[in-house]
Amino acid sequence: MSRDAVLPDNDRCSGTKVYLALRSAIISNQFTPGEGLVEQKLADLYQVSRTPVREALQRLTKDGLVEMIPRRGAFVARFSIEDAVEIFRMREALEGMAARLAAAAIPDTEIDRLQQSLAYAASMPEGLRLRAMYDAGGPVHDAILVYSRSPRMQEAVDSLVSQITRLRALAVTAPGRAEQSFHQHLAILAALRSRNQDRSERAMREHIASTLETITQVIMGGAH
Repeated sequence: MSRDAVLPDNDRCSGTKVYLALRSAIISNQFTPGEGLVEQKLADLYQVSRTPVREALQRLTKDGLVEMIPRRGAFVARFSIEDAVEIFRMREALEGMAARLAAAAIPDTEIDRLQQSLAYAASMPEGLRLRAMYDAGGPVHDAILVYSRSPRMQEAVDSLVSQITRLRALAVTAPGRAEQSFHQHLAILAALRSRNQDRSERAMREHIASTLETITQVIMGGAH
């Protein structure tokens, strides 16, 4: 996918649309950590003036996806192991509690739907299967947050979602991670179906902790 593919023609002058396009490109690692973001080059890429690009970079800085360095310019933010640990410990606490709460509220029909989605992903052709299996876990997390019935908890997780998505993109590159994540999501759904709150929280926490372990290994490997 080209970096400007998500920017509709009729919205090319919108700072918000530049922001969304650039955010998507960063999250999906089309722009790599530490890469320079030159305003004029981005303006040419997205066929806009520099003003909406500047606005987008300011918003992305607040999201933690861009780093502004005085007299040097804008760069795609790098992730350190400390960053990953902080973000995923917060995620583990929040989503672990969400799973505990959701165990008492999520309908069996919703669990059935999520299991069917995972099964469909596992049935995909070999070239697509691993990515589909990994991506199918997202709706599991989304549903748990919804059925936790805690808007503030959802808001807290949403505030981290850009950075979580970027870090997850690192995890999926690790051999065996997609299969491991797939089976962990099945275990989470089984725990929810049992209505056992302790088991549900534990399954979610173990899943997020193992994702962090994989991300840490990838970051350390990239440092060499």
